[in-house]
Amino acid sequence: MRLLVQIWDANRFADDLLGEVTLSILDFMEMEDLEHYGVLNSNRSVDWWPLMYTTKNGSVKAGEIRLQIEFLPATEGILVVTCFEGRNLKNMELIGKQDPYCKFTLGKKIKKRTRTVKKGGTNPFFNEEEVEFWIGKTDWGSPLVFSCLDEDVGSDDLIGGRRFSLLNYFTQKEPTHDWFEISNKGKPTGEVQLRFEFFPAGRLKISIHAGRNLIDKDSMGRQDPYVKLTMKTDLVEIQRKSKTDQDGGTEPLWDEILYMPIVHQYELIIDVFDEDMIGKDDMIGRAAVSLLPVFKKGFADQWIPIGNRDKWGKKVAAGELHIEFDFVAPPGIGYPQRRPDIDNFDDR
Repeated sequence: MRLLVQIWDANRFADDLLGEVTLSILDFMEMEDLEHYGVLNSNRSVDWWPLMYTTKNGSVKAGEIRLQIEFLPATEGILVVTCFEGRNLKNMELIGKQDPYCKFTLGKKIKKRTRTVKKGGTNPFFNEEEVEFWIGKTDWGSPLVFSCLDEDVGSDDLIGGRRFSLLNYFTQKEPTHDWFEISNKGKPTGEVQLRFEFFPAGRLKISIHAGRNLIDKDSMGRQDPYVKLTMKTDLVEIQRKSKTDQDGGTEPLWDEILYMPIVHQYELIIDVFDEDMIGKDDMIGRAAVSLLPVFKKGFADQWIPIGNRDKWGKKVAAGELHIEFDFVAPPGIGYPQRRPDIDNFDDR
């Protein structure tokens, strides 16, 4: 991965290239952290870099450029925004007090809002309401758009808003708690008090080796088993799928490694299916596995029994799967996070 920096002279008809330098992005990244669970430490560099200019006779020196380069890592996890209060908000009502609420937009699909503060006026208290976002591998590229609105019967009125870059919160060990100015059409319209806290994901490595004594769902020939992994909560659903072992029958071999991010999840659903060319894939069996022992020890290697139900609804054994779990996470953080009802385990 490389970064090309060029210096140009702006002209009316055609800009002239004065010099350029190519930098390796990897030099500004913490490769050890990347290998384990994603970078959590920024790396900043301020230095002079030599510029070169290419001519017909080769490259010549073209001066130097002083750059400050800072690597801000993007990682998966949960961002929690706590809404406290507003002050000196613009009043959108001609008569009486307005009814403010907070709205957050991430990308094109994710939209969340707080409850409306009835008659909150210009200094509403949002009751420390939390808004949660699952930040996936691509979500960091979109700004978090904050809007404060006055709820009306017809169309809600925008009091003011602003944008937040998610990258600013990935490396912070402590929450950001402050007053933030909002505006509408370039004019200040008050302030809101918010707290941003990011909970980084650990990495669960799942090595799916083999199955044994699986029930056979094919009446003719050998079945084609594959494994589907699911972790589902109210906030996010994450799925992974193994390759299909063609003609694997009742003793399939996969030897495949899959990865899943972990923040607040602690139960893994394992489904084994027989892939069919025509119609719906047949379920061979299912298991629900608690990840709490994996968080505590960091590793588990076991044969996991799966089951299914017969046509009368009775649960029957459907075989076993050989799976290894390996959990790696930032030091000093207990998993699962944000689960006060469950004991947390620090994976160090």
